Amino acid sequence: IEIHNIQGSGVAPPAAPVATTSYAAPAAAVVPAASGDDEELLFQPGERVTLTGPPAMAGKQGTVVGPALDDAFSIRFDSGSVFNIEIHNIQGSGVAPPAAAAAPAATTSYAAPAA
Repeated sequence: IEIHNIQGSGVAPPAAPVATTSYAAPAAAVVPAASGDDEELLFQPGERVTLTGPPAMAGKQGTVVGPALDDAFSIRFDSGSVFNIEIHNIQGSGVAPPAAAAAPAATTSYAAPAA
């Protein structure tokens, strides 16, 4: 517990820093259109797609609702559920999945007890 939080300590709380927060919307997944100047979404709302991942959803089909945050699209499944699916998990995106973080190599060795 910081001392300034104790009643009767006589210590003033530190001055709160002035925070400035700036938010920018991530860019939607786009590919250049044939016209050259305009950009068009990789998948169009209403388009039927098949998922290649994540593993529990691979092979499932749904309808594109629209772009979502962080290079993803909102997909509505036939059940009515809507999930934001990263574009590399949508068949036909042409986008490779991100490289997996290198996990430290775990080695386990077992030795028989001494006789």
